[in-house]
Amino acid sequence: MIDKLAAFLNNDFYADARLVRGVFNSVKVRNSEVKEASSGEFSAYSFRVLINGAFGFAASNDFSKVKETFERAVSLARASEKKNLRSKLSPEKTVSKKFEKKPEQELKEVSLEEIVERLVELNKLMKKGKITSYSSLYNSKVFEYYYLNSEGTNLSFSSNYSKLFLQSFAKNESTKQVYSNAFAGFYGFEFFDKYYDKPEETSLKAIELLKAEKIKPGVYDVVLEPQMTGVFSHEVVGHACEADHVLTGESILKDKIGEIIAPETVSIVDDPLLDANGFYPFDDEGVLSQKTFMIRKGILSSFLHSRETAAKMNTHSTGNARAESVFKFPIVRMSNIVFEKGDASDSEILEGRVIVFESTKGGQVDPTSGSFQFDSQLAYYYENGERKKVLRDVIFSGNLLDTLKNIVLAGKNVDYDSSGTCGKSGQGVPVSDGGPRIRVSGVHVS
Repeated sequence: MIDKLAAFLNNDFYADARLVRGVFNSVKVRNSEVKEASSGEFSAYSFRVLINGAFGFAASNDFSKVKETFERAVSLARASEKKNLRSKLSPEKTVSKKFEKKPEQELKEVSLEEIVERLVELNKLMKKGKITSYSSLYNSKVFEYYYLNSEGTNLSFSSNYSKLFLQSFAKNESTKQVYSNAFAGFYGFEFFDKYYDKPEETSLKAIELLKAEKIKPGVYDVVLEPQMTGVFSHEVVGHACEADHVLTGESILKDKIGEIIAPETVSIVDDPLLDANGFYPFDDEGVLSQKTFMIRKGILSSFLHSRETAAKMNTHSTGNARAESVFKFPIVRMSNIVFEKGDASDSEILEGRVIVFESTKGGQVDPTSGSFQFDSQLAYYYENGERKKVLRDVIFSGNLLDTLKNIVLAGKNVDYDSSGTCGKSGQGVPVSDGGPRIRVSGVHVS
């Protein structure tokens, strides 16, 4: 089938093609009862062409209409050509390579019934004293993905992928609380063993929230646990470093490359080669993945680029063009965002009185102004390294540039959230975010 797509790439204009095919499983269990269980096959393809500065894009899952799909992409580019658009692509190396990420146990060797049995087993672990409802949702796929273009690049990637979402509701005489958890990555059936302890942990966190207090609003020193460090780095720094935002004037970091914007202890990278949820060996423009320092030792070092944004800024792609699926046009996206480790001990980070943010349940970020707000799912009040109170509904807010300058310590151990999905322009792509514990002074908390 890939040869059939390749036949349409021999023209006097640029064109690329993407194809994906595979099998999926989806199972939902609530309160130890199976609510949904399904499996099936999927396949689809797309064409993107660039003619006289104008893109055309078309996708389909009907392989009897490859010619019509390609012609639709060309037609859309020809129609846009009249608008005097000036898009172009940065020159990049052509590559021909196959990538494979093998799991310990292939999902193709496991029946849907076996998957259902394991998920029910995990779901039952969520049943605890004050838990009123508990659910588990598991999705997986075994896939092959192909990319090729008219310049000669020909790439493929095959693997297994699993994702688990957990949610527990707890209740006592005075309040109701909910705690959610998610885990994902390029795993086969061994995924269930890797995260076997997480269902019970999710319910225990929900129960813990029943005794949580609200905080008195004010200015505090705060400590971000690795998941929160990652979310902060992703949402506040990462989006402001996406070159399409920079080009449209929607980033507070515009024109700041080479400037010191944080203490030397701050280095934040985008790394699609990290063995995590946002892994990919090449992006959706056929550019091989690489680690990119957005901030290196406090200095703003690079934006994240597609070939289109790189051409407009006279540089090379960083391999960050991603699409939710072959039905979507690639745009600049993050992968795995990591705040790199520092040298501070936990006792130094937790010294005195601090608010420790464990995880987030949402937030808002404006890359243009740099303002942000995160709502913590669970937080704690510490005094000299000792946990004193459990907190809930705590809001952490501020401005990107001010907050970066107030990062005073970074820990030695890095961990990351393995299950993120980043939304942008109607597309969601898998990501991971992480880092060490970090301490930030003078933060507005409410």
